[in-house]
Amino acid sequence: MLGFGFIFSAITVYMRDIQHFIGVVLQLLMYMTPVFYTTDSIPENFIWIFKINPMAYIIDGYRDIMYYQRMPDMKVLGLIFLGGIVLSTIGYFIFQKLQKRFAEEL
Repeated sequence: MLGFGFIFSAITVYMRDIQHFIGVVLQLLMYMTPVFYTTDSIPENFIWIFKINPMAYIIDGYRDIMYYQRMPDMKVLGLIFLGGIVLSTIGYFIFQKLQKRFAEEL
């Protein structure tokens, strides 16, 4: 989320309508995160929607630890962690590149 925050905060300075789009997308992601239901209860033809949400894997990991007392899938959580580090780094560099003209745009 930090990487997305860097990227979208820098882009929103130049294209202000993106802030409305971000609100809708974040609300959709909130409902796509299986907090009060398990991914097993989702019909098979809609499971791909939940596979693109990285928070679904993190919530399932917590559910595995607290409810089922088993280890979560560490490979998937490691890939999500690595993707977060890469996205945060890319977002930071995009923010640094675009921030030079923030004062002119605002």
